[in-house]
Amino acid sequence: MRFLFKLIFILIIGALGGILGTRLLLPYLASKPYFERFELIRQSAGGTTIINKQEQVVIRENEAFEKAVNKVSPLVVGIRSQKGGKTVFEGSGIAITADGLILTLNPSLAVSGQQYYVFYNGDKVLAEAQEKDLETNLALLKVEASNLPVTTFGPEEMPVWGESVVLIGADIAETGLKKFINSGIVSVLEEENFEVNIREDNKSFIGGPMINIEGEVIGVNNIDKAGKIVVLPVKQIKEFLNKAF
Repeated sequence: MRFLFKLIFILIIGALGGILGTRLLLPYLASKPYFERFELIRQSAGGTTIINKQEQVVIRENEAFEKAVNKVSPLVVGIRSQKGGKTVFEGSGIAITADGLILTLNPSLAVSGQQYYVFYNGDKVLAEAQEKDLETNLALLKVEASNLPVTTFGPEEMPVWGESVVLIGADIAETGLKKFINSGIVSVLEEENFEVNIREDNKSFIGGPMINIEGEVIGVNNIDKAGKIVVLPVKQIKEFLNKAF
């Protein structure tokens, strides 16, 4: 019985010591210049003790991607192509110049006689197809616009295997343009494209941007019938744009 009382007494004293140490002693030491070099004491001044540094890194990465998505999302528009009043393709596009040049990817690009419409800011605007590449299915559309936000492209080098990425798409709904995101990591690197480790059934992502943690566009999304995401990288995009200008 005495042993039990001693154990309880020790636990109570230990708990009180911990509270006094974190609430009084550590903040006091943090105010002294000599102790500022100790990380645990520095963090106590702000009321934060980091237990799991890996968790802190994940939180910071999530915050960075939130900023990246907020930066790029306004650049993403909805694309619809029609022939004879029937929809041939619906997907996404990216505003790349302030005066209305839109980059997209259309798997049905070979269908002749299509009319293109761009949806943004609540408007549906007829677009002119200025350049097409039937090999990559990239297309450059032009709408009458001004002061559009402009895309920032990432480096021409392929992303790193295992790099975290986010894809953004726009869905044309009766109530307006809805935007979606999904995230994953680069899982396959090939000479002409790269793949992400997720499957996606929403074809609205086709033609939309793949972005990195800096909010840079590192590719344009395509989705095959199995839902595999295959991304055309910046190098191919710039080669296509160089032909157009």
